[in-house]
Amino acid sequence: MKRLLSHLLLAGVLSTTLLTGAAQARQPLRCPEPKAKDAAAAHAEARRLVDAARDGEHYRAAPMKKALAALRKAAAAGSLEAQAELGKLSFSLAFQGAAPTPKDRARYVEALTWLAVAAHRGDPAAKAFFPEALTASLLDPQVPWQPDADPDAGPFTALPPAWITEAAQQARKWQPCFAAAPCALDPADPSTWAACDGRPVTVQARLTPPERVNNHPLLVPPPGGPVPPLHQLYADLGPVQLIVLTPTPLTCAGPLALTGTLGSVEAPRGPAMYRGWSLHVSEARCLE
Repeated sequence: MKRLLSHLLLAGVLSTTLLTGAAQARQPLRCPEPKAKDAAAAHAEARRLVDAARDGEHYRAAPMKKALAALRKAAAAGSLEAQAELGKLSFSLAFQGAAPTPKDRARYVEALTWLAVAAHRGDPAAKAFFPEALTASLLDPQVPWQPDADPDAGPFTALPPAWITEAAQQARKWQPCFAAAPCALDPADPSTWAACDGRPVTVQARLTPPERVNNHPLLVPPPGGPVPPLHQLYADLGPVQLIVLTPTPLTCAGPLALTGTLGSVEAPRGPAMYRGWSLHVSEARCLE
C-alpha cells in the first residue's frame, strides 16, 4: 500500500470529476513513424499541459483530458519519459477512484501497456512501479500473473490477470517501433540532445571522478527492492555531466563506449528545477 500511495502522490490528488470524465482509452494499432525532434517537442508540450491542468491538489477534468492526449502523442512518437509518465499517471487516475470493474479494462490496459513499454526500454521508475512478479508478467506475456501467490501484491490483487496479459502483448507489439538505429548525438550541439531525447544513442565518455560529481537526483530504486538493482554513475560527455544508469558497475579508467536510451531529467531542487540528462545503458565497454 505504501508503494501505491507514493505513486498516487506523484500524480497528485485527483478529483472525482476527472475520474468520471476520463476519455475511453485508445489502444495502439500500428507503429507510427517517430521523429526525435517531434518526440521531444511533444513531451515538452505535454508537460506544460499537465502542469496547467493542476488546480491546487487536484486536476481539472477538461485540461487534464487534453494533457493526457498530448502525453499519448509524445509516447507514440518515442519519448521514453512520456511513455513512463503516461503509464504512471493514467494508472494512478484509474486506480485511486475505486476497485477495477470490467468497464475500466481499456483504461487500465492502456496504462499498463505504456508502463511495460517504458520498462522494456529500461526506465527505472517503470520497472519499480509494481511488485516484481507483476512486472515480470508485464514484460513477458508468457509469464502468468498470479496475484494470490504474490505476498507483495497488496492492492494490486484487484487487477485481473487477463488485463496484465493483454497489456504485455500490446507492449510487445510496440517494441519494434522504438528499436531504431542510434540517434546521432553531438555533445557540443544542444539541438541534438533535444532531438535524441528518448532515443537510443552510442557515445564515448569518461566516468566522472567522485570528487567532481555535481548534485544530481537519485533515479534508481532503493537497494533491496523488488526489482533488479541499477547502479547510478556519472560520466563527462562534452559540456554535460551525464547520469548513467547501468545494471552492472563500470570501472573503466579511460574512455568507454556507452549504448543506451537518452532521456531528459527534470526534478524539483529547492526553489529551482533540476534539468539534466540520463542514459539507460544497454551495453558498455572500456576502450583502453
